[in-house]
Amino acid sequence: MSERLLFDGTSLLVTVLLLWGASIHAQNGVPAAGRPITVEDGIETNLIETHDEARDLTRLHPAWFSPDGKWFVVSLKKGNVKRNTNESTLLLYKTAEALHAPKPDILITMSSSTEREGIHGVRWINNSALAFLGEKPGEVPQIYTLDVKTKQLEQLTNETRRITAFDITPDGNETIHKIELPFEKRLLDPSLSTGAVTITAQHSLFLILRGEYSPFLVDTQLLVQKRNRPPLALQMVNDPPVGGTLLLSPDGKHALVLQALSGHELKKVWADYDFGQENDYLHGFFAKSAETGRTPFLQYQLVDTETGSLSPLLDSLFFLHGSPPFAVWKSDGQSVLVRDQYLPLDVVDPAEKEGRIRNRYDVEVNVRNKEYRKVSTKAFPDQATIDLPIDVTLEQDVNTPARLSVVDRKTQQRATLLDPNPQFSALSFGAAETVRWKVTEGCDVLGGLYLPPDYVPGKKYPLVIQTHGYSSQSFSMDGKFDWNSGYAARALAAKGIAVLQTYRFAGEKDCDTGRIAADRTLGATTTQVWKRFETLVYEGAIDSLDKRGLIDREKVGIMGFSRTVCYASYALTHSKHHFAAALLIDGIDCGYFQYIAFGANPDNEQVNGGGPPFGDTLAEWMKEAPGFNLDKVKTPVRLEAHGGRDAGTAMEQWEWFKGLSRLAKPVEYILLPEAAHMIAQPRERMISQQGAVDWFCFWLKDQEDSDPAKSEQYARWHELRTLQGKAPPRPED
Repeated sequence: MSERLLFDGTSLLVTVLLLWGASIHAQNGVPAAGRPITVEDGIETNLIETHDEARDLTRLHPAWFSPDGKWFVVSLKKGNVKRNTNESTLLLYKTAEALHAPKPDILITMSSSTEREGIHGVRWINNSALAFLGEKPGEVPQIYTLDVKTKQLEQLTNETRRITAFDITPDGNETIHKIELPFEKRLLDPSLSTGAVTITAQHSLFLILRGEYSPFLVDTQLLVQKRNRPPLALQMVNDPPVGGTLLLSPDGKHALVLQALSGHELKKVWADYDFGQENDYLHGFFAKSAETGRTPFLQYQLVDTETGSLSPLLDSLFFLHGSPPFAVWKSDGQSVLVRDQYLPLDVVDPAEKEGRIRNRYDVEVNVRNKEYRKVSTKAFPDQATIDLPIDVTLEQDVNTPARLSVVDRKTQQRATLLDPNPQFSALSFGAAETVRWKVTEGCDVLGGLYLPPDYVPGKKYPLVIQTHGYSSQSFSMDGKFDWNSGYAARALAAKGIAVLQTYRFAGEKDCDTGRIAADRTLGATTTQVWKRFETLVYEGAIDSLDKRGLIDREKVGIMGFSRTVCYASYALTHSKHHFAAALLIDGIDCGYFQYIAFGANPDNEQVNGGGPPFGDTLAEWMKEAPGFNLDKVKTPVRLEAHGGRDAGTAMEQWEWFKGLSRLAKPVEYILLPEAAHMIAQPRERMISQQGAVDWFCFWLKDQEDSDPAKSEQYARWHELRTLQGKAPPRPED
């Protein structure tokens, strides 16, 4: 089907005025004067999408150039709090006019009423047409093409389930895509036909309670579709956590699919690979392969779109070592190039085998016979058909909001192309600075310190430590780019609370991830080392900022999300420092209940010393596991769990909730049944991020929001304060 895009003239004009040009604040930094920043301001910030390009793998690219280089598009996304939607907008520029402050041509805006983006997966299919996944409120994503000259939009698919990834041939006549499988149609255990299910070690209590009885479930279906024909179902696969690489060959005869591997799919020979600092953790999956479900390992599958068959591209696996997967077809469609690939170990030469055990390689694989060879990065084809006269770059740092700049490659003339957030000129931004502190002897780390807009040197402020990394090169409203699950750095700073985003290593040779991972004075396993090291990071930060006279060390809060829930939990139960409030969001707590309920994930053993919570190693668990040490918690704790398919359920935080409740300690539990792990839907972001702001203001500053709608919230919290033995008078109305 096709439809002509129509725009309301008034809304289009307002949008153009909002987006066009570069405002003064983007050139000179963020002004100090203005109104306080709110969580809503963060949700409605325009973010500039970026993507990988084979011609330059050193950075992410904010512009998609047409094959002839005459046009490029920019994709923006933002939340709309009032409508509870996520909006995406495509802007079109002429390359020849980019240095002369052109007004962008708004091609299309689409909105999603879920956590997903309105537009995703943008790519040019020829010099005048784009393809992408587009979504409308109340509908699932579909594959669309858009003519950039006529603005003619064509919907190529009509799926009833969400399309999670796709690719399309250059002529637009053939697509391959994945659809999300409904729970009720996943593979079931054959024993169900007898009226009984045999529970095995592979089963997860979480899945059983949800009514899914097969230990080996798949979550996506592959389909191939030719224009104006029904789709052809291929095979069901497991989608990887990175979203799913899916590459269709130029001739449409083959496709490359990245899929997640389950424990029973791991081959014994792969256990010979050396995974570096992740060695202990990853080898645990081989030791218990029969008991593990989804693993962190991935594998490229080769699809024959004519026969529908799937087979491994190589007899090896893939693991994300901090960088996203990248592969690209050669123009003839006969071979594919992939980066950072472990090679098969079926070689006779001992030196070659040893190299393959320890290293990853860029390789070219012939899809007809599966023969492969090592290549250099230079072998990857240049996706640009011509030398582009300009370069479009994303300019930002921790204090400077992102804007697009354009540079003439010959003359080096530079101009600002787009300031996506001119509304920032009305806000009051406090300064952010990179701070450094000592963790252990010879090991310093860096973090981002967000100060209140009215910061006064010498005044001691409450502090919230936000975990999960830091980049001084990125501007963020939340503290870490696009991490919206409870992160609220600038909204907290606006309330007079200093926020520390942690951390990255300072860069010295004697202190890096490899050195710390190998330091067995901190733990018996790599993951135990990291858990204990994180607590030293938090303690060192508190001591350093207190020495500066910047914080009140009796009013320090901490939040953990995902993996760092384990680290924050350990700090709450084992640190020598006191935390006045804590927030633990949708994560791994390294405890006994998760170990039992979600299957014997080897990570839970490694993080607690290397053995199971039984027999001789039970004593180590009793000492190490946060859940066995809840009696030591002196901190009010807010727990939050998300119900997204890959993020867990209420059981994930259950040990902490029931344990602290039975000990009569202040604890609150919030469940967002429909939320994804990385929250994106505006309403859910308001609950999570505003909840974090309210929680820390209450416990660190004795402040309450005057909104009458929150009266029940504060009534609960005053009851928690009574449990703690601290009941200051309620604020005057």
